[in-house]
Amino acid sequence: NGSLSLLDGHYTRVSGLTYTTYPFGFFACAGGVPGACVDLPNITRDTPLQRAPKAKFNLGAQYTYPLGTDSDLVASLNYSWTDKQSSAVTIADAVEMPAYGVLNARLQYDLPGGQWSVAVFGTNLTNEYYLVGGVDFAKGYTVGTTELDIARPRELGAELRYRF
Repeated sequence: NGSLSLLDGHYTRVSGLTYTTYPFGFFACAGGVPGACVDLPNITRDTPLQRAPKAKFNLGAQYTYPLGTDSDLVASLNYSWTDKQSSAVTIADAVEMPAYGVLNARLQYDLPGGQWSVAVFGTNLTNEYYLVGGVDFAKGYTVGTTELDIARPRELGAELRYRF
């Protein structure tokens, strides 16, 4: 199985939304120092859309091996890749999240009768470090820090399932 997504999303019109930057520091701005407060556009026609990667694809395979006596061994492998994307709508606090790929696998044994199964699985098998969100309050436009939402690391597990 597989899928491909291509997106050419962009703004066609924007309002006058601005943000204030403080080249001489916030207190200079608050103190009325000329040039200490600068208003800049916070969304332009070139601002990337939030969480809108230009490309994304997924490739996967699943194979079922009949073991006889009404039982099966099912193996699956899946790889997905997502292009870089912006974490926020505005320029002032957006984080560019780099492109990433994730590999997952699963091996399942279906017991005779089909009600019980046992499986082992792994997600993010290459232990890829990637971001799923974030906001950057440390760019100098506001007072704060950079907050990053890091994706889950490699995880291995087992599953026992009963179908009723």
